[in-house]
Amino acid sequence: MYRANNVAYVWHKSPVQSLEDLKTKEAIIGTSGPGSGWYDLSILSREVLGLKYKVVRGYKSSSEINIAIERGEIHAQIVGWDSIKAQRPD
Repeated sequence: MYRANNVAYVWHKSPVQSLEDLKTKEAIIGTSGPGSGWYDLSILSREVLGLKYKVVRGYKSSSEINIAIERGEIHAQIVGWDSIKAQRPD
């Protein structure tokens, strides 16, 4: 167990732009895979909150996920706030 501030974010071109949208539209979330905190959090939040998104596994890092988001391969990721601040200070 660990304590962290995690956030989910979507790219501005994603069909989903709010939490309310995730209740009716599907987003595609990228993650590394089972055993990672972000994967587990994405599955847990989908099941507990009844959200509609597909989880795509296999990315090696959050930087790799960011590139996939910018390419339009996926729409979102769940990641630690500290990681976002380090990678994208703007």
